[in-house]
Amino acid sequence: MTYEEYLEKKQACADCLAHGDPEHCASTLLSREQNCLFYNIILAYHLPDRDKTQAFTPDELTSPAVQNEFAKLKSLRDNVREETVFDYYVRSEQVVAAIKGVHQNDRSIWASYYPRFVAPILADITNGDEEDAITKIFLMVEELEETGGRVICTWLTKQGLMAKSDLDLDRMFTIKHIDDNTRLGYLYWAVPMVEYLDKINKRNSLLDRAIIETVRVIAQARANQVKYLLGHRNYSDILGRAVRFFGEGCCSIIGWALNNTVRNSLKAKLR
Repeated sequence: MTYEEYLEKKQACADCLAHGDPEHCASTLLSREQNCLFYNIILAYHLPDRDKTQAFTPDELTSPAVQNEFAKLKSLRDNVREETVFDYYVRSEQVVAAIKGVHQNDRSIWASYYPRFVAPILADITNGDEEDAITKIFLMVEELEETGGRVICTWLTKQGLMAKSDLDLDRMFTIKHIDDNTRLGYLYWAVPMVEYLDKINKRNSLLDRAIIETVRVIAQARANQVKYLLGHRNYSDILGRAVRFFGEGCCSIIGWALNNTVRNSLKAKLR
């Protein structure tokens, strides 16, 4: 989705219409209930229990705690590139719609995300660690999307073959250090690979188990090297270094070679 397409699909709020500027909400990408995870999580955390079908009201935005935290997020947003802000809102809107489709405004669900995601982000903003805050914002989005562009590692984690902490560090490393082009090249072959792993995992023959174990060893080696680079491991992983060098290099080449139709299809998987 382009920025222009996003603008076309936004509906102006009553204040914008009253002031004769119907595109203001969309062009400034203001946080609202239907497009922002922070809006829903912060309000749910600070507000009393409610029926899950009850929408938030504008009056509730005046709570001092809410205003203080929104101010911190706005200060961060104002210092971030427009493309990054736009990417957050497009993806956040899809995640919000998915969560509300199941849980509506169930406070217990939304509020549970606050200590898990929002509190660490607000702490980083308070401490002036804007880069870490931005990284954690997209980690939050990716975890709630349940993809994160880490297809094979996600599959291994769900099978109990990789630690969740390794997956989280891998996601953080990817956001900070792996460009979208390399990630697209990775997805091009990793998505069908996971489909194949699902198939052979059900068959569970000796050969199938050997293939899965080989994939696990290679993925874990890279995860070990990522942990080393992020300071969570004391020594490098030789196989992991090789996997990074050759694997990420090949993924980058594949990414550059993809045509626009394939690239757009794969980008949807990053969202």
